[in-house]
Amino acid sequence: MRKIKIILICCCFCLFMICCKTDSKDARIEHIKTELAGCAEKFDLEDDDMQNIYPKIDDVIVTITISEDSFNVFVGIEFTCKVEPFETEVEIKDDILCMHIKDICYDQDNNKEICGYARCYCSYTFDFAFNYQGELNQKYKILFHRGLAPEGIFILSEGIIN
Repeated sequence: MRKIKIILICCCFCLFMICCKTDSKDARIEHIKTELAGCAEKFDLEDDDMQNIYPKIDDVIVTITISEDSFNVFVGIEFTCKVEPFETEVEIKDDILCMHIKDICYDQDNNKEICGYARCYCSYTFDFAFNYQGELNQKYKILFHRGLAPEGIFILSEGIIN
C-alpha cells in the first residue's frame, strides 16, 4: 500500500509540474499599429535613375526601441516619390517576425507602373509598434515588396530583437 501511495504522489507531482509549466522564455507578440509618414526631403532624379525604382539600401535606417512590455521598430528609407501610399503587413512566419513594406504601384508581371511615380526621391518612415509578454528574443526581417511578384521582394534588414 505504501508503494502505491508513493507512486500516486510521484504521478501527481509530475502532472502538477507539466500543468504549471509556463513558456516564459518565448515572447507572445501582438502587433498594435504601424504609423506611416515621410516625404519631407526631396531631390531630383535623372532620367537613368527612374529605371531603378528601389529604396536606396545604403540609406535604410532601422531603430529598435524596447520598453517594459512593448517595442517599436522604426524604419526609414529613401524611395522614389509616389502618388499612392505604401501598404504594410506584419506576420510571424517560421518563428520570424516579418514586417512587410509594400509598394503596390508597380506591376512586376507587366514591368510597368500602375499608380504614378515622381522624378524625385522622398524620405519615408514606418513605425511598427508591438506589445509583448515573456522574454523577448525574437528574430525579425523587414521585407520590401516592389509589386506582387516574389522576385520583387528583398530584405531591408534582419536580426534579433532582445
